[in-house]
Amino acid sequence: MYRSYLFTLAWTTQSVVGCVLRSPFEGGSREAAGDVLQVLDSTVPHEQNYSMSPRHFQFPYRRDLRQKARVLRKNSTLGEVLLWRAIKGRRVGCEFHRQVPVGDYIVDFFCHEKALAVEIDGSTHDHEEQFRYDQQRQAWLESKGIRVTRFSEKAVREDIDGVLDTLRQCVNSMD
Repeated sequence: MYRSYLFTLAWTTQSVVGCVLRSPFEGGSREAAGDVLQVLDSTVPHEQNYSMSPRHFQFPYRRDLRQKARVLRKNSTLGEVLLWRAIKGRRVGCEFHRQVPVGDYIVDFFCHEKALAVEIDGSTHDHEEQFRYDQQRQAWLESKGIRVTRFSEKAVREDIDGVLDTLRQCVNSMD
């Protein structure tokens, strides 16, 4: 049974084509959803299909990244677990979500209301190839208006209070 709105967007080079379906609680039906989605799928290639959160229209993402994000949430690093326990429930002034798909990427933590991404960099981020990838990803996110804040895994494990203070300052400066 559908409990929320279904949103499917297809990006083309010219514009964004969208469809909003109502939930059964508001008179929508599963059959109607299938019919509309089938029409959208037949007109736009799958690799260009994006999904959007109903509350946050400005950050579309590739639908295939949802499953990967779920796997990443289940296999978090120690630093990610520690930071998540410290920031969940609006403890730093805004709501964060873990392993959030944004565009073609997945960010470790994301605050939709502030357009703030928090990345925890482990030892793999020290390699030149990963460093270049991180720079490219950060540049893309910033071009979409998303501010990216990075912390090392070591800093989170050894000085969580300092990391939280820095994150609070970052959140407060965005008001």
